[in-house]
Amino acid sequence: FKLRERSWRDGSALPSLLAAPQYRDAPLQVPLARLAGYAVITFELGFPLALVDARLALGFTAFGTLFHLLNARVLGLNRFLWAWLAAYPALFAWTVRSG
Repeated sequence: FKLRERSWRDGSALPSLLAAPQYRDAPLQVPLARLAGYAVITFELGFPLALVDARLALGFTAFGTLFHLLNARVLGLNRFLWAWLAAYPALFAWTVRSG
């Protein structure tokens, strides 16, 4: 869990990840790293709420789509993008049918 990792909370996880050779050109300002780390943690912890309400599911999938598009663009994680986007319609359908 990212919440347990001090590096995600203090903002050092993303810069150290982006220091890897394959991500050296990825732009991330150090002050934004802490905010980005907390945004990821908050998103991951809150995502189960998407199962409760269709509006929440839509909001989480919209934010998740933006997040994964940015990962694809900045980090070149293209397969990552399509894997998650393929799961979002199922999440939304589940929420609509159960709510």
